[in-house]
Formats: sequence, structure tokens, C-alpha cells
Amino acid sequence: MTLALITMPGTTRSQTLVSRKPSNVGANIKGKALFESSCAVCHGIEGGGGEHAPGIGRASAAKTLTDSDLSSILHEGIPDKGMPAFETLGDLKIHSILSYLRFLQGKTEAQTDTGNPSRGKEVFFGKGQCGDCHAIGGNGHFVSTDLSDYAHDHNPIEIRTAIVDPREQEDAPHALISVTTISGQHFSGLIRNENNTSLQVQGADGQFYLLRKSDLGWVERLPAPSMPADYKQKLSAAEIKDIVSYIVHQSPIPAATAKQAASHK
Repeated sequence: MTLALITMPGTTRSQTLVSRKPSNVGANIKGKALFESSCAVCHGIEGGGGEHAPGIGRASAAKTLTDSDLSSILHEGIPDKGMPAFETLGDLKIHSILSYLRFLQGKTEAQTDTGNPSRGKEVFFGKGQCGDCHAIGGNGHFVSTDLSDYAHDHNPIEIRTAIVDPREQEDAPHALISVTTISGQHFSGLIRNENNTSLQVQGADGQFYLLRKSDLGWVERLPAPSMPADYKQKLSAAEIKDIVSYIVHQSPIPAATAKQAASHK
């Protein structure tokens, strides 16, 4: 997808501990998937631009265009600039892409992390039992998603939604597998990669194992672990806020962002 809006080069989006609140969380999640599958090949994963298209993200002139202007471009394209029309996607998908683009541009309402990350860590590995499935910074288990860098592209609102209403999340869960080789070795964990001849399995300790299918004597595919749906009852609002804060604080802050924060101080 080529969105030839302007010629000003874009820059990669900085990650800070103050993320952005999308106007519609569901649309933002859908828009992210649509943007990455259709737009990022030309405009970059964060809208910073590429060899075939200009930047449309945070530091671009596209940020100054109205929603109506951007929507028209997505619907109609700019043929003489190599920008195809995406009218066939339909209004809902185009709206989702636009919502996510605004998120990348940082034009949506700021949502400050107000929890206590230290208390959040205690709840994460204690009362919340999140570490039984998830790992952060090498601690916990790799039964489900590694959350070490989860906040890089999920803001506090989306992280809280994933905790209290996991049904809203559309990411496909990783598949679990348990295998025994012909020689008697046993492996179990998440399927990270698979093709016709091999499996890459990550165990609960984080170790990766590359297995040839011809060496396997017994294979059992297991249901993916489901996210508990009772955290609203199990944890207080403050404890959930603290967990969100802990997850947000784990994503690395680029040097440029740290330098900017220091200058403000």
C-alpha cells in the first residue's frame, strides 16, 4: 500500500512511558493489523517512510491533514503518485487504519501511566499469578506471550483491556505441543515456527528446541492457554493499574527519548 501524501521524510516513533489512548480500542487493534499487512511494506512499520513511499507518522506533514482528507486518499488513492485506491476495503476497515495511523502520529489523547510498577511486579508474580504463563525480562514462564516488550506497541488502555476483558483481544494464541522423539527425549512448550520438516519449540524455561519431524515418535497438540476472565473480581482496580504500570515500564526507552526527558528536567 502506497500512501503518497507528502515528500517530507518521517522518523521512527519514539517509545515513551506516556502512551496514546485510541478513540476506539477495538478499531485500533484491527487498524494495527491492517496497517502492518497493507501499508507498512511501503511506509514502514511505524509510518516512518521507506524506499517506495514517504513517512506518514509522527514527524510527517501527513499529521496535519484532516481525517476527511486522509479518508478520501485511502478511498480514492493518488494514481499519479503510485497510491492505489483502497475503497474495496470498506468504510470500517479504512476507519480502523486511520485510527491506528493517528495513534502512530500521536494525535490522540494522552493516557498517562499512573500506577506503581513496583507494586505491580509483586502482584504480577504473586496474587495475579501472571508469571505462571507470562515472562518479563527472563522471569516467569514462557507458556504464553512474553510481555518484556509488550508495551512497545500496546498503550496502557489496551494492556488493561487485555487483562480485564481478554475476549476483546484478537491476537491468535500460540499453540502448545508435547512431543517425544524416537530416542525417548520429551519436549513441551509453545510452537514458535513450523514447516513441513521441522518444529521450533520454546519450553516454559525459555529454551528453544529445533526438532526434525522425522525424529518424532509421538506428538500431541494441546489447547492454547486461555487468559483468565475473572481479574476484575480477583484483583482491585488499583492492583490492575499497578500491573499495567509494571508492564509499561518494561519496554526499553530509546536513547533519544531518555535524552529528551532529561532536557525537560
